[in-house]
Amino acid sequence: MSDISAGPSGGSGSVTVVTLVHAPACHFCDAAEAVLAQLGDVFDLEVNRVAIGSDRGRELMRLHRAPMSPL
Repeated sequence: MSDISAGPSGGSGSVTVVTLVHAPACHFCDAAEAVLAQLGDVFDLEVNRVAIGSDRGRELMRLHRAPMSPL
């Protein structure tokens, strides 16, 4: 098991992009966003937040057949 406090491995310099499909008043979405923010302090991470009601949010939910958010 790896320890995230050890920092990123590989040192490739590339940014990992995470897209979070967020629903209003969703405590799971809020928790996911908080964890991703913490991971962003350790890893080179870019988080894109997409509203579930937007065209892109609906498309991602359909594409990945997500039963609920967050995706």
